[in-house]
Amino acid sequence: MDFLKVLIKAKQPIKRKIILLAILSSLIPLIIIGTFSFIYLSHMIEKKISTTTTNLISVIDWNINTFVVDVESISKIILASNDVQKFLVEPANENQDNQFYFVKSATRNLLNNITNNKEYVNGIYLGNNVREFFTINRGESNYKDQIYPELVQSDIYQDIIKNDGRGILLKSESFNLVKGTNFVSYGKLIKNINTFDQIGALMISFDESVFDKMFKNLEGTGDILIVGNDKRVYYNKNKRMFTSSQIASLINGIDSKKGIHYEKINGKKYVVNYSTNKKTNWKIVSILPYHLLIQEAVNLRTVTISLMILAFFLALISAFFITKRMTGQLSVLVDIANKMEQREVVINDITFNTEDEIGRIGKRCNC
Repeated sequence: MDFLKVLIKAKQPIKRKIILLAILSSLIPLIIIGTFSFIYLSHMIEKKISTTTTNLISVIDWNINTFVVDVESISKIILASNDVQKFLVEPANENQDNQFYFVKSATRNLLNNITNNKEYVNGIYLGNNVREFFTINRGESNYKDQIYPELVQSDIYQDIIKNDGRGILLKSESFNLVKGTNFVSYGKLIKNINTFDQIGALMISFDESVFDKMFKNLEGTGDILIVGNDKRVYYNKNKRMFTSSQIASLINGIDSKKGIHYEKINGKKYVVNYSTNKKTNWKIVSILPYHLLIQEAVNLRTVTISLMILAFFLALISAFFITKRMTGQLSVLVDIANKMEQREVVINDITFNTEDEIGRIGKRCNC
């Protein structure tokens, strides 16, 4: 208000004062609207980032749960089979006992049917220190001799025992059923359905394509990581996006069960959102470029700024024409006053627009 009083009292032509007042009357609302628009857009950007990344994590979590349920169904089918139970516990001369031959054939057919119907299964092993069976779906077996002693000596066997009959998905550096693969395997102790004594172990080897197919419909140019309890990466959707050291640094910064934060990698800002799958305790980590998530909001901000600038210039042009119309007749009155001061008699050649008060005053002076 003090500024407006100074402006009105300033020794400036009335035309300039009117133009400045018109500019201020249009500029102040634009500043207020613009400020609230930027606050709203900033809030919208944060909300969009949170919503987009959380929805992505939820979809991945659901896919993993579906995969786990499918794997557990496979193990239940195998472990509930009477033929599998007989194959592992009944003493027999494998070369002479016809009944055992039929049990072994039924076990083989069961495992073959499962591997043929589940394309993401590389192979299925079940056995103990007496006998074992391994059916392979793709690739080549990593072991030529008995597998069970190698399994017992591996780093994953103690994890399987700790689960006490419950299945576990894990990754091992020392035990892989199929040559050339180092992906997730499923391990479970096999117990006698009557005595609940341990009679062997079940191992299922999976192909990495299970996650490729799981995430193939997920759009985005970022990366998705599946990280185990040991902080080893079980799956990396975009292996070329980050180096091993960069991924290790990201994983080390993830301690809680879920969260979202920002990371700057190679000069670019990324949104890192992670959550823990309840069935597997795997960390699901999505890494998305920040600029792609806010692109829509940035476009909206650009449009808002452009409209504000356009509105300002339209107000400026309107103020110019309105001022010209208002001050035009004032200039004529000034001419009449000058002629009257010079005592000129003939001033009736000056015309006024009598639609407003200034025009009426001018006409009376021109009479």
